[in-house]
Amino acid sequence: MRPEIWRINRERAVDYLNTRDRIYVVDGFAGWDERYRLNIRVVCARAYHALFMRTMLIRPTQEELKHFHPDYVIYNAGTFSANRYTEGMTSATSVAINFGEKEMVILGTEYAGEMKKGILTVFFYEMPVKHSVLTLHSSANVGEAGDVTLFIGLTGTGKTTLSVDRRRKLIGDDEHCWSDQGVFNVEGGITTEQTMYHFISGYTSKVVGVNEGIMKYQASFSSCFGQQFLALHPMRYARMLAEKIAKHKANAWLLNTGWVGASASKGGERCPLKYTRAILDAIHSGELVKSKFEAFGTFNLYIPTSVTGVPPQILNPRRSWKAGEVDFGVEVTNLAKLFVENFKKYEDEAGPDVVSAGEWKYQIGTDSRLVWRA
Repeated sequence: MRPEIWRINRERAVDYLNTRDRIYVVDGFAGWDERYRLNIRVVCARAYHALFMRTMLIRPTQEELKHFHPDYVIYNAGTFSANRYTEGMTSATSVAINFGEKEMVILGTEYAGEMKKGILTVFFYEMPVKHSVLTLHSSANVGEAGDVTLFIGLTGTGKTTLSVDRRRKLIGDDEHCWSDQGVFNVEGGITTEQTMYHFISGYTSKVVGVNEGIMKYQASFSSCFGQQFLALHPMRYARMLAEKIAKHKANAWLLNTGWVGASASKGGERCPLKYTRAILDAIHSGELVKSKFEAFGTFNLYIPTSVTGVPPQILNPRRSWKAGEVDFGVEVTNLAKLFVENFKKYEDEAGPDVVSAGEWKYQIGTDSRLVWRA
């Protein structure tokens, strides 16, 4: 979008808001760490949008409000449509951020989540560029010893479900930043190179009942498990992630919360939650890092041979595949081809070490999540 078009949309939104008998203004902070938090002002025409952001943002005290100056302003005129005949517009909906003007304009959609995700996009730009802080589309919890686990994944893949654990405290369920001082809410495993590879790939599935218009499960890739929010090249975030892992001696694991036994179209089922939680317990207790592993050569990964409370066939997809060895081989090959094709656009930036980490790509399943125990 050219700056001139953005200004047309901004003027349209502001003019609409000026015609309302009542508008709502919400001032709040994004980011619990005061060293990196952003001051956000929301100007909107609907009470429900104001209430949503009053709930999502950190509320300033009366004293803080006296000296409040916004870093970013959101103009939410979602009840008024964009001009679809304006250059570059493909519909009556427009959600745009101007990092130079530090403003966000919303037209033609009343979905309140656009404001929340807009702030996440701002963090994906501001934190790496200005503070060398990594922003992640993730949930997070912390154990009694102060050990933090980050669950990185797309919407509907189980981040919130898995991060809610009676033995651990929830930090947040959707947006986090990782600085040298730790993890804060915006509201032994795989190698560092493999972590970067799978983080950049962002392999998941378009899920029936979660993704609009999806009638069957489809393999999908979303770089950094949040492609729609990224403001910089995915490799920028991947390098920061690798640096954090090395500096804090964190372990990275690939955890399949997707299909076991078969593909979705051939009678497979989502991995039972009790087994996923048992694997997480093994990560948190240190059991998993001490386990014996067997090679899964196709994707250059290693799989634990046993985990307390988890049937061995769940751990190795080859053993649980209902349709037999031939069908399993076909599915593995097809998936590897998808990985190869998807990663071509990142090869120049990623370099040979990261590319070679995924030479034969991946563990079978419909989605994955990188899990860190820092």
